Amino acid sequence: MPMPQDTPVSYDRPRVREFLTLHWLAEHENVIFCRPVGVGKSWFAQALGHSPCRAGPRVRFSKIAKLLQALLQSRADNSFERELRGWLAPDVVILDDFGLRKLTAQQSSDFYDVLVERE
Repeated sequence: MPMPQDTPVSYDRPRVREFLTLHWLAEHENVIFCRPVGVGKSWFAQALGHSPCRAGPRVRFSKIAKLLQALLQSRADNSFERELRGWLAPDVVILDDFGLRKLTAQQSSDFYDVLVERE
């Protein structure tokens, strides 16, 4: 359920500034935003993704459902390795709307492959 429009949303400004230094990119760290629906996680993740773009690294943004669908389709047409490489190539991958649906065993395995190979 989305947050009511009049719910105040606050950010830890020093933490936001820290994210914008891109230290997490240099350190090859994963960043996960866990907050209620409607507080701006997607907006902030996209804004955070624009910072590296300006600094040179390649960024790819997708809804998790699109990633999983692309991987499923690639298994069907025997292009899984190529599709996986497409998710490994960018310096930053931003996946939105994770956890909205329960993953199948195959989806969990495919997602795990992406995470492990990106390390």
